[in-house]
Amino acid sequence: MEWTAYPHSTTERGSGNVFADLGFEDAEEMLAKAKLVQAIANAMEATDVTQSQMAQMIGMDQSKESKLLRGITDESSSDRLLRIPRLSTRVPELFRIISQSWIKR
Repeated sequence: MEWTAYPHSTTERGSGNVFADLGFEDAEEMLAKAKLVQAIANAMEATDVTQSQMAQMIGMDQSKESKLLRGITDESSSDRLLRIPRLSTRVPELFRIISQSWIKR
């Protein structure tokens, strides 16, 4: 496939929040949810914790957590999601990984 440049096209540097760049009203909330979901996924991968185990640790049923990890966050309120790092203090290693991963992004 050959690359063709469009002579009248321009690019802009993003703001760092793709949801805001796309014009979503609740962009900050959407970005916070996305970062937390990624942090949970990173923690699961780093510790070989299963979805069922993680769901139990954070006080969420496995089907909701599965949806969450697939990016379906509209069923989970921001308040509930923001409690997850505190709930995971039952397992200090998970709390550390989730917190570090979430803060870095």
